[in-house]
Amino acid sequence: MRDFINSLFILFIMLEINLSRESLTEKIKREYSPECLRHAQEAIKNWDNYGGFEKIRDLLLKNIFNSSRFEWKFSCEAFILDSAVDRCNLIEFLIEKKVLDKKSLKGKVIDIGCHLGATVDALAIYGGEVIGTDNGKFAYESPSGRPIQGIEGRRIVKNYSLERDKLSLVSCFNIGWVEDMSSEGFAFELALDSLASLKSNGQLLYTFSDENIERYKKLTAFPNSQLIKLPINLDKREKYAFTLTKFT
Repeated sequence: MRDFINSLFILFIMLEINLSRESLTEKIKREYSPECLRHAQEAIKNWDNYGGFEKIRDLLLKNIFNSSRFEWKFSCEAFILDSAVDRCNLIEFLIEKKVLDKKSLKGKVIDIGCHLGATVDALAIYGGEVIGTDNGKFAYESPSGRPIQGIEGRRIVKNYSLERDKLSLVSCFNIGWVEDMSSEGFAFELALDSLASLKSNGQLLYTFSDENIERYKKLTAFPNSQLIKLPINLDKREKYAFTLTKFT
């Protein structure tokens, strides 16, 4: 019954605003720049690798976007939505490999160094309360409208050490870039902060690239940690993922 209702909801959206790939492409050609069209075409091609444009569009509409906002963001910033889709498929892989617990995505989530918010939206697809943080103040909200705080993310994580309702996940995608923008040892210190602020069975998630592997191997000294090399189709931005689970 729920699937039937969801199908009716998506059909209603499609009748309200034409979100077919053909209609969107034509609209972008008429109203936006050639660069926007190029980003949209690249996203459509990439989404075909994940089951097709319609499948991904419906996933985003069902979970985090309304129709008008999707149309607007896909038209002018398809590259951010495309990045969110890549991250979502990376998360799915980590869940499948039991590196990441899906339950961790459904509670309070702090995403650090989220830049324009693609990772915030990827995490929000799973239904959690996701707050992005980025000291660079590149954006004040994710493409779908989730908040991005323009303050240092560790401060927010530390605050939860005193809260009764603690975090279920702390994430930092491309931790090497964030550490370069912060200070040497940021990843290790954030791990310590997170252990104090996560609830039981909560998790910390990092991704990073080849050049950072030696720097971050020491993180595996933490109990209940896992380091995994990402498969070729999921390593566009980083090559490794690391998780740490808090058990009490």
